[in-house]
Amino acid sequence: MPYDVLVVGGVGVDTIVRVPELPVPMTESVQVPPIHDHVARTGNGVARGCHTLGLATKLIDFLGEDRDGALIADAHRRSGLDFSHLVSPAGTRRAPGTRSCPASCTPGRPVTRPRTRLGPARSRARTRTRNPGPEPP
Repeated sequence: MPYDVLVVGGVGVDTIVRVPELPVPMTESVQVPPIHDHVARTGNGVARGCHTLGLATKLIDFLGEDRDGALIADAHRRSGLDFSHLVSPAGTRRAPGTRSCPASCTPGRPVTRPRTRLGPARSRARTRTRNPGPEPP
């Protein structure tokens, strides 16, 4: 089948967390309502838009063998968009600083991740909040 549009790459998952306000927490955790994952990214938006407009569209990218990869493949299968992928050993791309849930985890259940040390950016943010003063160079 000849295509009008070929989109290479740009598929991933974005996580949406809606909060009424974002106070500076006195603890390391803030309770939030349900968290939702959405198929997103620029290539995905371009391909889905072209497909919706009736153009013969093909989308190709790398996906991991994980829950996010299955979410993407299923979304494109349901929409009828012609999507193909190669398996990425690094997993499915997400927003910077987040990781995909392994295929063995159960959606809707928390994934335990190792705690990380607070980086310099977080330390500076806490310092500025407690003692507002001139910005560091």
